[in-house]
Amino acid sequence: MTTTPLQTLTLDEKLQVSLKIRHDLICTITGRWNYPLVQE
Repeated sequence: MTTTPLQTLTLDEKLQVSLKIRHDLICTITGRWNYPLVQE
């Protein structure tokens, strides 16, 4: 996973990143790594 400056990300990509971070956070807190990602 490459680190990309947020300035180069589109608004949609920023949303995806924030959703991924939130998902990982929820998984870490609850300990449930089978928590489903938000579906399109």
